[in-house]
Amino acid sequence: MKELIISIFVGLILISCKKEIPTKRAEDLSANTKGGTPCANLVDGVYQYSKPDTGTIDFFEYDNLPEEICNCITTEGLVETCLNYPDWFFITFEDKGFQSGYEVLRNNFRGFKVLEKRSDAANVLITKYKLTDPYGYDSTWSINQIGSLNLKLYYITIFLGQDSIIKKETKEEKTEIIPKFLFRYNNFLEREQDSVFPLYLRGAFFTIARMMYFDNYQPFIAEYNKNVDLQNAINYSGTIDNPGLKQLIISWTKDYLTVLNSK
Repeated sequence: MKELIISIFVGLILISCKKEIPTKRAEDLSANTKGGTPCANLVDGVYQYSKPDTGTIDFFEYDNLPEEICNCITTEGLVETCLNYPDWFFITFEDKGFQSGYEVLRNNFRGFKVLEKRSDAANVLITKYKLTDPYGYDSTWSINQIGSLNLKLYYITIFLGQDSIIKKETKEEKTEIIPKFLFRYNNFLEREQDSVFPLYLRGAFFTIARMMYFDNYQPFIAEYNKNVDLQNAINYSGTIDNPGLKQLIISWTKDYLTVLNSK
């Protein structure tokens, strides 16, 4: 499975490696802010990562989000900034899976840590997910552009699958996003039955599984306690594409949604 997904990131890796990046702290890059206001250089509220020139490479330090920006950027701007993070492809380098890779990135990128602490992160991410149509492209789009759309939706599901965000979600937020996941899964089956299962849907299954896990939903927990594949899927892989697990999760999710709506 991982080998199939890694190909999606190849273009990003090649682009990132075309130039050598100077070792320079992100804080240094934002030193000359307009009018002395830390967030004055944001474009439409979004942080702009510096374009590399020459020198040696230190991805994590160079692309880190300046601390002073974290203190003034809106959650909407922070979400877009995190989705634009140049070093996402490093999640493929963690052998255990994409969730483990994300945790490595979170430990090195200030923006992810800050986003997970925002009380309105789930609401903003859910809105972003709903407004990002997986079929929102036309015949003029390149394969890379379509792939980038798939990746953006996957990144959103990765964020929504983090325990720090799930534990802050309201019942209303959960009952808003779960039907959207189910709708997109059914829509995919109707439209593209013979296509490779897309990464963003694998991520959606991962997110829903983690919602049920962190909510201690007992039918899910009973299976989780005896199913090593399920344990590995939600703790490490960051994706679920096993047909048997997908069907189990769909069944649990429908019942889980009914329980949530009855509260």
